[in-house]
Amino acid sequence: MTDKLTTLLHDRADTVAFDSPDLDTVTRAGDRRVRRRRTLVTAGGAAAAVVLAVGVALYPGADSVVDRDAATGPSSEPAPLSWVTGSTLHVGPDRTVDLGREVATYVRTGEGYVFADRAGRLWSWEDGESFGIGLTTKGEDATRLVADPDTSTMAFVDGGVGPAQVVVFDQVRGGFDVLPTEGPATLYGLDAGTVYWRDARGIVAADVSAATVEVLADGPRAADLSDVETRTFATPTAGGTVVGDAPGEGVRLEEAYGSTGVLSPDGRYYSSEGDEQSVFDARTGQRVQLDLTQEFATGYEWLDGSTLAVLAAERPSTQATAQLLRCTVPAGDCEVVAADLGTIGDLQGTLALPTGDPVG
Repeated sequence: MTDKLTTLLHDRADTVAFDSPDLDTVTRAGDRRVRRRRTLVTAGGAAAAVVLAVGVALYPGADSVVDRDAATGPSSEPAPLSWVTGSTLHVGPDRTVDLGREVATYVRTGEGYVFADRAGRLWSWEDGESFGIGLTTKGEDATRLVADPDTSTMAFVDGGVGPAQVVVFDQVRGGFDVLPTEGPATLYGLDAGTVYWRDARGIVAADVSAATVEVLADGPRAADLSDVETRTFATPTAGGTVVGDAPGEGVRLEEAYGSTGVLSPDGRYYSSEGDEQSVFDARTGQRVQLDLTQEFATGYEWLDGSTLAVLAAERPSTQATAQLLRCTVPAGDCEVVAADLGTIGDLQGTLALPTGDPVG
């Protein structure tokens, strides 16, 4: 029972094969967005040298690079807390949007949302409309998605029948960039035109526009890249998790035993995944207390540098009612945004959170 809860956000399927996208729809939708944002968008550059020939055939716009000038800057307000139940996207406590199809997983960009439906098709949603951008060939299996919430880009791994490749999609441009990997790949994130993943080389950072790849950590898997913007690593140990700018180095967070965690955008606070809320000051290692009465609580997304989205329930049981809260760190104040989502057990298979991972 507890294992189900602690792995709720981490049932990943990272290597999914994709059929050709709906090229006409993607092109038309991309053209509309470019016209609406002509002041934000400049002409695309030359082809990235690392783009595979098969990628050019499968993904339109692979000869254009991510346009940094088109990125929208971060807002001074926290991002809205969002979630999906079935086909309904909830944005904050009052706004709902029917996406028209059951959602398996989704991410938030600076322009809208990208999601995979239960049949495996990828959709881009922006300004009240959605269009298909790809199709998995593994039925109910959904791919892990990552996004840059400050720009219009997201990424996913296309396993295909040949070598794996990382695909970066730009909602504004409506185009794709394709990067080869060395063996199976697990995505970590995307930030300012650089996509991060793990493959046979270790943890790598690939600059999409410059077509360069940097190996950040090689060798066997001993650590994960917890935050791509600050390039912060999280290394599990017997006494807790070590957070710092290199694997195994930095500040030890005592009793942070979760297998994963999320770091605040400024790198100050770390929320460790687990049954009980575990938020730490990543500079001092001190635990930050949240004003919660729920026995089960796990922070899963930072809405800004001090606002944490939390999934909670009265007790760690599949029969307990799930809630979503917004908590301020380090003050510890928490506000219930969604008071009754249904039981944890009922939500498995119907709830999606903007972590990019399918709910288990």
